[in-house]
Amino acid sequence: MNPMEIPKTSTGFEILPGAPLPLTGVRQQDKHNLRIKEKMEAMILSACKTSPMTQAAYNMGYNQGIQRGTEFSLKDGYAAAILAMQDLGRYGKKRGNRLLKRIDWYVVNRLTTEELVDEVLARVGVKIDFEDPFERVVDVDG
Repeated sequence: MNPMEIPKTSTGFEILPGAPLPLTGVRQQDKHNLRIKEKMEAMILSACKTSPMTQAAYNMGYNQGIQRGTEFSLKDGYAAAILAMQDLGRYGKKRGNRLLKRIDWYVVNRLTTEELVDEVLARVGVKIDFEDPFERVVDVDG
């Protein structure tokens, strides 16, 4: 190509130095499709945020997740408690059953985890603190 020759687009239009490139029909269609896609995404997002049905479905899923997570956490705690008591002493089926029923009573009848942790600290002198990853259970001198 001659340096003095003015370049042309694929459709034959001349490209003048400093002038913006003309958009071909394909490019304009792509730009149009992009705007439509952005509008659709915005509409869907807006509907998800404001739709009572969507909010109800979100709340239901959230509550189910909390329920499942709580159930598994409690099962782990109950199982670990009975196994630890069996390791430390003579806890068989009867004592283990009584222990788990008593644990369940405390879990059901206390409003918060903090109440349970505070009661353990007050009655037993043991601090339960999960913020310390290495020493979660600490003897506290009275």
